[in-house]
Amino acid sequence: MKDDISILADFSNRILAVDSFAKLSNLLIENITKATKPQYASFMLFDMTTLDLLVEKRRGFHQKRSIPPTIELCDESEQCRSPHGSMIVLPGGKTPQFFLFFDAEEPHTCEIRIPFTLCENYLGLINLGKKQSGQEYDDRELDYMQVFTNYMTTATFKSRLCPSVTAHKKADGHQACSPTWCSQTAVIKPRIRVSQGGDKFGLLGDSPAMHAIRDLVAQVAVEDVPVLITGESGTGKELIAHAIHAASKRAGKPLVAVNCAALPEALVESELFGHEKGAFTGAIEQKKGKFEFADTSSLFLDEIGDMSLATQAKLLRVLQDGTFCRVGGNASLHADVRVIAATNKDLYEMSRENMFREDLYYRLNVVPIEAPPLRQRGDDILLLANYYLDFFNNHYRKNLHGFSDAALAWLQHHDFPGNVRELKNIIERAIILEKSDKITPDSFPKPKYRATIVDRSAVDGLRDLEREHILAVMQQVNHNKSEAARRLGIARKTLREKLQKYENAGIENH
Repeated sequence: MKDDISILADFSNRILAVDSFAKLSNLLIENITKATKPQYASFMLFDMTTLDLLVEKRRGFHQKRSIPPTIELCDESEQCRSPHGSMIVLPGGKTPQFFLFFDAEEPHTCEIRIPFTLCENYLGLINLGKKQSGQEYDDRELDYMQVFTNYMTTATFKSRLCPSVTAHKKADGHQACSPTWCSQTAVIKPRIRVSQGGDKFGLLGDSPAMHAIRDLVAQVAVEDVPVLITGESGTGKELIAHAIHAASKRAGKPLVAVNCAALPEALVESELFGHEKGAFTGAIEQKKGKFEFADTSSLFLDEIGDMSLATQAKLLRVLQDGTFCRVGGNASLHADVRVIAATNKDLYEMSRENMFREDLYYRLNVVPIEAPPLRQRGDDILLLANYYLDFFNNHYRKNLHGFSDAALAWLQHHDFPGNVRELKNIIERAIILEKSDKITPDSFPKPKYRATIVDRSAVDGLRDLEREHILAVMQQVNHNKSEAARRLGIARKTLREKLQKYENAGIENH
């Protein structure tokens, strides 16, 4: 505690001597790193009028990256912008819909966002990765971050940190402050954009299947019931879960997500319900679980078909009465959580084979939603391809002008077994590899042909079945070849040739 107070005191003293915004942002990152010890930290300042990233300061592995991260602001971004600043805690590295953190090298690693307004049209954003210790950020650390943010806001409003403030008129005729930042601060190429296409939930597509999904999401979101999202891998099940949460009364808090397939079985229970200090080897302190983090919010259980039967039993209890215990603890805890589950497996068949609890299946499957495969979405393929073309053009700072006719034909005829995820990867690869000014099929992955190994025993077995069937039909029609050929659906000549072959092989056909 004494060290933490010393850090705050040092920061408050040094901030008085700062004479430029660049030094202020460096000081902020230096001290917030000392106080919270994240794997990385960065500060970004955006001009919300021009959508330019003006200032960026980074510490940690961000300094070594080859591709800088980008930020996408959705319509809901206004919810977190206030003169006093606001803090967004992101359990499990998940981002809220209004701040999508795109990072090709380390996707979804940011744990905390702290957005705050500097003047009227300037958005500051502090990004903190997971703690170096691997533990969750506690309430005390969150309070310190808020103090740092308040210091930053106060200091920035001082005229000496905004050396040139010029007033310009906005479209509505009101004045807005427009600070001209210190000359030594380079203006960085824009890496912020407002989301486009699709509805407000980000569910892109004009096909009947996607219209049906959007209608169902709107109906389901307002009712606080469990939802089970099914569908093939890569169809966007998690996106549907985010859409349900964003349209629900719980949208004020971030959606908490757990991938049941990505965690070892021994850790799933601890991840969901938390653990007490000393509960097992390595449990050096108490840890909250995802259910506690998701209290009064929504919990997304991805790949729930991979959850063990033992954990399923404990999950069923939480769904029934909202109570659970941390691993190694006896205290009964309660959480008000809406559960949204997803799987690419057939849980009904698994329940019939005792591989998934039947009672849990019916508890989760109150409202089923099936994510349609891309091959059933018609022109959505081209709509999505153009969306990802725009996105990766911006991300990799390329300037490709659409698709060639051959590339469009390739996209329309490909069956996309990997669905939207495969399409996204194909477009990203093409953006990187394409040498012309348009995407051509040369930048698409080549089909992989695999030699087929013929199982001779299987072939022989099929021939035996065919022969036995033909001879049985011949007996039924008293060896009338014309009638037998009619019943078999083959030409009389073909039947005669087959019977001759059986006779030559020593097989009696009459």
